[in-house]
Amino acid sequence: MNGKSLLLALCIVAAPWVAYGQSRVELYGIVDTYVGSIKRSDQSGAAAVVNGGGTYTSFWGLRGFEDLGGSMKALFVLESFFQPSTGAIGRNNTDPFLSKNAYVGVSGNFGELTGGRYTIPLLKATSATNPFGASLQLSPLMLQTWIPNYGRNVVGDSVWNNAARYVSPRMAGFEGTALFSFGQVPGTNGANNWSFSVEYRNGPLMAVVLNQSAKTGPGFPVGVSRQTTWMGGATYNAKWFTLYGSYYKTSTVGRDISDRTGQLGVSVPIGPTALISASWADSRIDTQGAANQRRDDYAVGYTYLLSVRTALYAIYLLDKIGGRGGASSVAFGMRHTF
Repeated sequence: MNGKSLLLALCIVAAPWVAYGQSRVELYGIVDTYVGSIKRSDQSGAAAVVNGGGTYTSFWGLRGFEDLGGSMKALFVLESFFQPSTGAIGRNNTDPFLSKNAYVGVSGNFGELTGGRYTIPLLKATSATNPFGASLQLSPLMLQTWIPNYGRNVVGDSVWNNAARYVSPRMAGFEGTALFSFGQVPGTNGANNWSFSVEYRNGPLMAVVLNQSAKTGPGFPVGVSRQTTWMGGATYNAKWFTLYGSYYKTSTVGRDISDRTGQLGVSVPIGPTALISASWADSRIDTQGAANQRRDDYAVGYTYLLSVRTALYAIYLLDKIGGRGGASSVAFGMRHTF
């Protein structure tokens, strides 16, 4: 490789985006790591940990577009989760290389139509309507929704394969999303997942309503033929503080289980560089022929911005299962966005 070729390669790797005429490609992502002591209500002792994802699951991504003329653009997104505490790809050892999103398609005045692998709208909706966002380690709502050790009220994965998605243009504050995951079983289309959602944004208010039906996917429980989820949530930014609220209900066919989960939260900015957040989530699980279960999680956190891209945070979490005592977790971490 000569000097000019080496310089060109370094520029391509180092640049956050590279433009070629009417095309552009961007490199971006988040690295998030924390140290702490973690204990659930059903555990006898706490574990000292160094983990990723205190406030956001670490990932890197590439996205790009090509101007096709008029309002039309070709686009692609390739994103991969990784574990900064071990260097492993994915959220766990079952994830593929492009574990977060991998799709290609077109956009225009009609909206956006793409096909591939997607993070589902339900995960986006639950993360957008609680003050701890997409934290799968310390957010009360996200723990109860997605993590098996905390009950995992929504079955299957939060990422769907073999899917097609349509996102409508935003009109009068409203935007709709339809996602359909094909089962790809010969001779039938019965093993599929689908999701429909409507989001509204206007000034300080954001609200979302969603309906999801899941029949297949990694981690889908044996004996469960289908789970239906209805979800609604909202945030309101009152400048001095932001309020969060969300509620969802699941019905699981094959195990005769229904769940109702609600969450309330608030975040308060302290000057231009700090934020205090608090959240409470409550799950009530009804199982036919068994005693009902209840779980409550409470969290309070402090975030300090070192820059527009780098933040330090501290989070306290209290986990309590009905009939058991509470268990405390505490984490101190750093998040960098690039």
